[in-house]
Amino acid sequence: MIKILIIEDDKSYCENIKFLLEEEEYEVLFALNGFDGLDIAKSLKPDLIICDVMLPDISGYQILEELRKRENTKLTPFIFLTAKAEMNDLRIGMNLGADDYLTKPYHSHELLQAVKMRLQKSQVEKNSIKNKGRLETDDFIFLPAKNNYEVFPVENIVCILAEGVYSNVFCNDGKKILVRRLLKEWEESLPEKYFQRIHKSCVINLKFIKKVDKWFNGALKIFLNDYDKPLIVSRRYAAKLKKNS
Repeated sequence: MIKILIIEDDKSYCENIKFLLEEEEYEVLFALNGFDGLDIAKSLKPDLIICDVMLPDISGYQILEELRKRENTKLTPFIFLTAKAEMNDLRIGMNLGADDYLTKPYHSHELLQAVKMRLQKSQVEKNSIKNKGRLETDDFIFLPAKNNYEVFPVENIVCILAEGVYSNVFCNDGKKILVRRLLKEWEESLPEKYFQRIHKSCVINLKFIKKVDKWFNGALKIFLNDYDKPLIVSRRYAAKLKKNS
């Protein structure tokens, strides 16, 4: 049974959410403060977390930040609940790796739909790469596109840039897809003959290299076909790039 953790200090609010989710046959855990919620998340490893931003002890942002540091919770889908709707607050949560944001008050169907979509997305992303092992260039992967998923050939990936616990995948048709996947996971899954890390936050497809220039202190500046900005190759990775390209 899918396990969902609610972290919400308003007991009546928490009970309402719990009732809604149990009606959908989810197993529901709950905590009425941040520290308890953090302990439950670490020990019981829920499949999804719904968390209020404003809590009496620690904030929802602090909880999310701590969970993203841990191997067994870093990719757990996380939905924020808040009475605040300022864009600044939204950006803080998304930068920390939140998956969704619901502003109180909201309709029950909005919550259930958000939960369903985040669980589905998480499962598809796990199955699309992790269960296959090392990919080949002629393989295909599922990547999110708006509200659906599209199939992309691995060989069409130009480069991947890290953005916290997310990564931006740039394809040769101009598409840019934000995926909840660490760069390290991409590096371990993509064909190592063609895909190489050039910086702590970037992996490129060697087949798309157009030009390489010298840069400062042994670093390199690289230009790719179908990607309009130069990328800097740190000195740490420059020697390996010269060897493989």
